[in-house]
Amino acid sequence: MKTLNDEEKKDRLEAEISKSGFILEYQVGEAFSNNGWTVVSNKYYIDDISRVPREIDLLVSKSTHIGEVEIVTNILISCKKSEERDWVFLSKLTKTKFETLEIFYHKRISNQKIKHIYDKQNIDYHVLTGLEQHGISKHFISLEYEITAFQEVLKKNQKLQNQTNIYRSIESLIKAQAYELGKLDEPKSSGPISYFYLLNVTDTNMYLGTFSEGGRLSFEEKESINYKNHYIVNGDEGEFNISFITPGRLDKSIQYYNKLHESKAQIVFKEVDAFYFKLLIDSNARSEFNKIINNDFQKVIEFYLDDKDLEYFHHVGAFMKYDPDTNAIIIQSEVFNDELIKQLKQSSSFRRRIRNWFKQNYKFEGKFNLEQIINLERYYDEDDTDYGFELN
Repeated sequence: MKTLNDEEKKDRLEAEISKSGFILEYQVGEAFSNNGWTVVSNKYYIDDISRVPREIDLLVSKSTHIGEVEIVTNILISCKKSEERDWVFLSKLTKTKFETLEIFYHKRISNQKIKHIYDKQNIDYHVLTGLEQHGISKHFISLEYEITAFQEVLKKNQKLQNQTNIYRSIESLIKAQAYELGKLDEPKSSGPISYFYLLNVTDTNMYLGTFSEGGRLSFEEKESINYKNHYIVNGDEGEFNISFITPGRLDKSIQYYNKLHESKAQIVFKEVDAFYFKLLIDSNARSEFNKIINNDFQKVIEFYLDDKDLEYFHHVGAFMKYDPDTNAIIIQSEVFNDELIKQLKQSSSFRRRIRNWFKQNYKFEGKFNLEQIINLERYYDEDDTDYGFELN
């Protein structure tokens, strides 16, 4: 038997490795990294049935942070290569609507304050409609066809084989996502809005077979196929969407993921701003939100009251309303009188603390007025003195 020299060994080793998916995995990771994504290779997860560690090829992430809100887009990626088999997906024509969010993405929000804002502002609706209007969502989910089966076939004669590689890719992606989502389930006082997408990059030919209304089956070679289905993981049934692409589609898909992340971040930040404006004009929204943050501007006022006023203040409290014409918050209380209002106005400590409270909790940086009210009616001094002052 001939003994190979070092160069021959290296050449054979390179040839054998090239038959596997390792080179493809490296190339996919590099392509995302060059587009500003953070790449983690061979990410481990715990199988929900066997409870043993397994790994997914790649987890890539991109983050955008504005103020207290951070948007993180995560893509779990399975890389496959087949020199002997093509992948075939059978489908039927359909007209799918966004009946559930899970057909597009899964998300987790550990930060309870941000989760409250997200839910109350119905941001999922704005994200989905916004992405659909901008023509982005159609690149990640099919609204024209529904995959009903998949199969591997031999390239040389198209004979049917098993579907092991396709199924394992689907299973590993869904289970890895479930594991990552589970790690984010515990409520916290901080943390990002995390979105998850599933991607398979397959170095082989992919075909989409479609049944027409007359039952005829036609095939078309594709660089991209979107697959959605129900799957049970950790005992819960959910709907999942996976994008299957070939390496030739990778660069274009990454550009769509870049656009997806940027557009989604813009929509979320816009709706968060809208929520904070709603706080200024909606007392019920303020009441709910103050319970979430376990804070209230009245605690700032209490610090500056003497014992007599404090006792009365605990009975009558304070109220606020927003004047859009002057961009001012008006704080009203029966405790306020001319002397106390002037005292608070002249206190740099009070001005700083009340300014910081509204800035930190309501994202408001306008001015505010203090007014006395009697029986919850607006009260004015005889000379209509305006005790408003700028927060800065």
